[in-house]
Amino acid sequence: RMAAGDAKTGMREDDAVSFSGDEDGDASMDAGGIDAEDVAAILDEREAAAPDEPLSLATVARRNLPDDFLELAKPEAIARAVAKLDQVRLDRCRLASFVGGMSVEVRRASFANVTALYLQRNRLTSTRGVDGATLPRLRFLALQGNRLRAVAELGTLPNLALLDLSENPHLGRLDELVASMPSSMRFLRCVGCGCATDGDYRAALVASLPRLKRLDGVDVTGRERDDAMAAFGEDEDE
Repeated sequence: RMAAGDAKTGMREDDAVSFSGDEDGDASMDAGGIDAEDVAAILDEREAAAPDEPLSLATVARRNLPDDFLELAKPEAIARAVAKLDQVRLDRCRLASFVGGMSVEVRRASFANVTALYLQRNRLTSTRGVDGATLPRLRFLALQGNRLRAVAELGTLPNLALLDLSENPHLGRLDELVASMPSSMRFLRCVGCGCATDGDYRAALVASLPRLKRLDGVDVTGRERDDAMAAFGEDEDE
């Protein structure tokens, strides 16, 4: 899997609830018969009902810097510490946008050194703001489990090599996906995206991404690349 710690239930690690079974090995609790799946469903419903959260420096700091540092540090020191981060976790933050709540200047200063960005399990409908001007060093990006319909900005990320777009069912246009992928891509996952059901899906991506090594967990072979180029490669006479 491309994003470590991405629980299938959508629960955060700190939301984990342990259950002890009875002597018969029943995993449900005696009081009320509530089991882990019931708890997960309740948490999912509560999360779905919660309002969107804007992207902010405070959110980035809270998710990625030590609590003891945040308790004592001044705002200027926090901003400097955020700007030094090379890995940023913003998964499950109820973000509907990567641009709202932060000015362009602050956003670019905050993410200039980031090489790995975790944005899975949010509410993003586009990748606006996730671009080369903001994230010039980005190599790993987790976007699974959002509400994406367009990812055009990803094509401006010059160093992006690992990308997880899985579980975005509204991402349905194969031609738009192909056009949005940077040539630096090496590992790509789109399982559960609408475009992944297109009969030309795999061949079109393999033909358009010369460095692609693995798509949806399956290695790209030399024979597959030759066949894809024969079907979708540019005509040398053009």
